[in-house]
Amino acid sequence: MKILGINLAEHGSICMLNDGQIELYLEAERITREKYDFKVHKIFDMVSKPDAIALADCDYGIGRKGNEKPLYTSMAKAKISRKYPDVPIHDFTNLHHLTHASVGYYTSHFLEAVCVVVDGLGSNKEIESIYHISHNEFVRVQKRLYKPESQGFGRLFELTAIEHGWDHREAGKVMGLAAYGKGNSHEIQTLWETRLKLLVDDARKLTGCTNIVLSGGCMLNCVANYKLRKSLPKHVKLYTVPVAHDGGTSIGAAYLVHYETKIRNS
Repeated sequence: MKILGINLAEHGSICMLNDGQIELYLEAERITREKYDFKVHKIFDMVSKPDAIALADCDYGIGRKGNEKPLYTSMAKAKISRKYPDVPIHDFTNLHHLTHASVGYYTSHFLEAVCVVVDGLGSNKEIESIYHISHNEFVRVQKRLYKPESQGFGRLFELTAIEHGWDHREAGKVMGLAAYGKGNSHEIQTLWETRLKLLVDDARKLTGCTNIVLSGGCMLNCVANYKLRKSLPKHVKLYTVPVAHDGGTSIGAAYLVHYETKIRNS
């Protein structure tokens, strides 16, 4: 069975899953040469007709808090249906952190894992989520929501990028450089390293699981991940998904359809 995963948000991407194996993964910007491009319809011709479609997200650059999102999602579905008539579309646009957890879990090859997801903002204002996953069942055991007084580390990196005169989408570069910076950047890095360790400790205590998966844009901080690995007992396994940013959600959504994943909250 061929499943086409589509992410129509920042880091727009497609993934073709063929009988559970990744046959193709491609980000729109690699073809259009436009950084963070979400116009994946320009690369649809590079894949064959799928048996099912998994729509991971649909921002069209408006942000997940925008009131226009339901309209744009409907428009996207209509456009996809014209391209692939009679192909069912599975909608995960309101389950952003779940798709992050999915790509982490299914590429880790753990049978049981606890996945920590941290990014700028999820579909329902989540900034942090912890999922306990076993045999294709995802249980969210903890979440933290965005608040004006507590905006999360993803937003903090975005604000720092803006403070330096960059686009908010350059938050990833700020995060990567923070580990080597001085002053405010170094302080943010230290705070993030501490927060990441606390989240992983919470994940282990809540689930008793020793297979740790990291996903979401904030997990691309290699220095923080290295220090976390060094701090963990040797019997604890740690996996960071290579496509932890939003582009990876097209893979996650496709896997959710392939494995007919069960989802519930604790």
